[in-house]
Amino acid sequence: MRFDAEYALYLNEKPEEEGPGYASAEEETFGFFPRKAQPIQIPWTQIADMSFTDYKASFRLAPDKRLEIKALGYKFEDFSRLASKLRNENLIKTCLARETLKKSMIEAEISFSKDGKEVFREACELRIYETSLLALPQTHEFLRFPFRFIKEISEGDYLLKISSEKGESLEISGLGKNFDHFRESLYGQMNELDSLVQKNLSALFQGAAAPLSVRAAAKILKEGKIAKLSRAEEKLPGLLSALEKRMPAEAEDGKEYNFLKSISETAETGFGVKKGLMGTMGGDYFIFLFFIKPGLAAFEAFSTEPKKEGETDKRATYFYRTPEGPDFLDFFNSAMTAVNYRRLPVMLPEAGLSKPEYSAYRLAIDRLPELKKLRELYLGRVIHSEFDSWANDIKALVKFAGENAAGAWSKNGYTEEEEKED
Repeated sequence: MRFDAEYALYLNEKPEEEGPGYASAEEETFGFFPRKAQPIQIPWTQIADMSFTDYKASFRLAPDKRLEIKALGYKFEDFSRLASKLRNENLIKTCLARETLKKSMIEAEISFSKDGKEVFREACELRIYETSLLALPQTHEFLRFPFRFIKEISEGDYLLKISSEKGESLEISGLGKNFDHFRESLYGQMNELDSLVQKNLSALFQGAAAPLSVRAAAKILKEGKIAKLSRAEEKLPGLLSALEKRMPAEAEDGKEYNFLKSISETAETGFGVKKGLMGTMGGDYFIFLFFIKPGLAAFEAFSTEPKKEGETDKRATYFYRTPEGPDFLDFFNSAMTAVNYRRLPVMLPEAGLSKPEYSAYRLAIDRLPELKKLRELYLGRVIHSEFDSWANDIKALVKFAGENAAGAWSKNGYTEEEEKED
């Protein structure tokens, strides 16, 4: 879409160029075409931030570079809304926030606060995805509220306030006749995930567990969130025993679980329930974080449906260094949520990131500090194959970690086939 306007290109807040021309807002790229200079074309994802004040649009391109668009006249609001929408749609992909869309709502008003202070208040579009709520403000970056981190939802007079564990809150109003529909859709999706966790916990006890104890454990073990297994056991006595009965020692799952348990600090083991997992892996999974001394953690997933002897999921056990100490579990939850449990953004080497089809992953590293840190901590993986081979590779990896304070284990890198699945 074309907008007649004027521009000014700043370097260290000093104008380098300015003059008339027109702006063009396309699906993936913003362009300005000066009357007397070369065009300026910028992918939306390379605009570090945007602001709209005094009928001027300011695009930060780098710490020392800024593009200002002005003289838009009565089209200023149309331009600001379109620019924000197109940038947000691209950022959703770049920040790996896109997942199955359940409901899309328009024409809401939000107030976004952080650490108790209001950051902005604005009209927005609300979207309910499978595991999170997204708000797309008219002139600000999109906001993502993963359901597993929502601490409380309070209601007022046609108003909802959502508070997260991260110190952020979203006050939603202005839904009008859509209020009830949005509220029920939000609660419905959250309840669906809570029910999934309760169903899988209850199945471990073959329906014999006290329903309220299952409910209490599920409050800690929100879908996709790993908590200390010992803490969940306090709410649901017998959980550990039920889990271990689910994985009989002679079956492949049981052998793998018992081996990882034998080399880890069992008091620190993390546990959770996840719907689907990493790419094309459907179904439900029990997920574990085993803490292995010194400074090493192993992430493992087992299908909630037991496997037969000799049967394997053909996936891998993923290993991370843990310099974060006791806070690593919280960090890991945040990081895996940020990447939506994708594997490739974490394990792809620089050569893989250079491929054009993975430019979104490369940009995600710049925009998601959790992903950047997770890549730094990623040590390597051991692919599930024959049990003895798998166990011996883990011993070799643990030995490598003990002898090397930095660097990745070189065996079992990513494959071309996996690229198609993530």
